Amino acid sequence: MLSKDLHPVRRRFRKALLGLAGISLLFLIFVIGLRVHYRDGNIDGPMQTALFEFDVLQYKVRAFIGDDEKDMLIISELFKLGFFSKIYTDAGMDMLEHKAQDGYAPAIAQLALLQSPTSE
Repeated sequence: MLSKDLHPVRRRFRKALLGLAGISLLFLIFVIGLRVHYRDGNIDGPMQTALFEFDVLQYKVRAFIGDDEKDMLIISELFKLGFFSKIYTDAGMDMLEHKAQDGYAPAIAQLALLQSPTSE
């Protein structure tokens, strides 16, 4: 079947699948590169920490692009992921403090709740 004979929905579906395959390939290349650099000694500390820091960076980019409500969802997600590493909790707290300093009311309320003596 020639590509000009394809239905437009099917063509978009194929493009989406191609995009997902490309993203998967980029992730594979990233992980292989990370592994090689870790063995060469170019990454300080354990690889798990480097992966968590990269994941936190992705969350920060998503928060930079999103609005205030989306940022609060990302902050709560980081706090949930704090179960796996303190890196997530620290990043969530930094983002929450930044939102509170910007004067976003829900962030101020949540920060006050987290810093109250009864929350410890």
